[in-house]
Amino acid sequence: VVACRFGRPEVARYLMEPSPAPIAFAARAGVALSATVTSNAVSVTGLEAPAPISVSGGSYSIGCGATFVTTPGTISTGQTVCLRHTSSSGYSQPVTTTPAFAGSVLTFTSTTVAAPTLTVSAPSLAFPGQAVGTTSGGQVVTITNNGGDAATGLFVGTGGDFAVSATTCGASLPALTSCTVTLVFTPL
Repeated sequence: VVACRFGRPEVARYLMEPSPAPIAFAARAGVALSATVTSNAVSVTGLEAPAPISVSGGSYSIGCGATFVTTPGTISTGQTVCLRHTSSSGYSQPVTTTPAFAGSVLTFTSTTVAAPTLTVSAPSLAFPGQAVGTTSGGQVVTITNNGGDAATGLFVGTGGDFAVSATTCGASLPALTSCTVTLVFTPL
């Protein structure tokens, strides 16, 4: 841009929109439900002047300290920025925080763990003939949680002529683990 000052031409440089060097916030998967999730720190480079920064869907921290804000601010080359949001309260659901500065729009996304998924090694059992009043040998059933979160509120019970003779199962079953139940048959 050429401007005239006191009758002499001068070259003046105006920064219409500073451009940062490419940066990225790493997505996070398998996060706990309703948890506070903080992004990786990214270093801002390539800005020729301080630039406004704002955020939607979460908060940000310049310098990645303990203070995160949601109000617009200013960021400069050499500074770091971190993003923070609360993960979804539902299983396998993403939440995205979008910061905007210097004309760039980036995203930080976290996705919650998969729901507990229980499988049983034997959906039905066949006990051999058993004399009335005697107890059969035990048959073991394995319960596996293939999901990404603990299964809670578990109760192993039977009815009629069947009983649990042993179990390693408790009230909850952590993700990607198994427990066993030994069942017996006592006809009355």
